[in-house]
Amino acid sequence: MENLKSLEFILDFIESADINAMDDLKPGERQILIVHRHFIYTQNVRPSDTQPEPYSKTVVMLEGIPTASSDQNFKQAIIRFEKDDKDLRPPKFLRNRGQLHLWFHYRHLDAFVSQIHEPKVYCWAGKFQNGHVYGDVHTASQ
Repeated sequence: MENLKSLEFILDFIESADINAMDDLKPGERQILIVHRHFIYTQNVRPSDTQPEPYSKTVVMLEGIPTASSDQNFKQAIIRFEKDDKDLRPPKFLRNRGQLHLWFHYRHLDAFVSQIHEPKVYCWAGKFQNGHVYGDVHTASQ
């Protein structure tokens, strides 16, 4: 029962994030999370009686510790998977929540799942001086 309560809290936390907030990365800044554990949520949702069309989605939460040069509040990355024909949002770092939000197409889900089982998993985000924003999940076998 404790695990179920934790799961409900985490899902509420993920859904309450203001993903429309301004990105908090400054030009020239990069944030790196050393991932220690992950949670994978696959949901089936019927929004309401007035929106009866059900949908499903997969959301992954990565938890870890920031590198010494990163914001020490950075503890989570939220990864959302979208239909392959859908436009993606740019990476978004929410400093006050210590979260990085990334959106990938479903075609990358298999690669992502294999990545998170590697011994070393990192999640990066950065912003170049020209406004180019990037975010990724990468791994090392040793």
